[in-house]
Amino acid sequence: MGASGNNFFAQSFYANVDYITEVGAWLQEYTAAGQVRIAIVQDDGFGNPDENAVLWESNLIDPTTIGSWYTYSNLLIPVSIGTKYWLLVDGVNTGASGSSYAGTSSSYTDTYENLKYSNDGGVTWTADVA
Repeated sequence: MGASGNNFFAQSFYANVDYITEVGAWLQEYTAAGQVRIAIVQDDGFGNPDENAVLWESNLIDPTTIGSWYTYSNLLIPVSIGTKYWLLVDGVNTGASGSSYAGTSSSYTDTYENLKYSNDGGVTWTADVA
């Protein structure tokens, strides 16, 4: 993800609490300056992330070359129970010239949807067929 790859990776989930208190993603730098941000965003109403409806966004992350979890705790992100949201890894608006990996899993979240990615800044989304 980044300068030479996907702009965004996103995984959907249904909120089962009133507030999200911790957000994290597994990240690894692939080429130098592979900075990203992670965010919680709303659904666009068509089953895709809405990268313009950001509920929370991390600072710029410059992952290490050894992959690890980047976790943010003690948050208070208001959400509605039963509503679909997205964990978004954003490699598009950072000005980065490199790229990074985002960790994936073969386990589904409670939406049973595959990870989605976008190569055009979030205009169109494709489901990953892991």
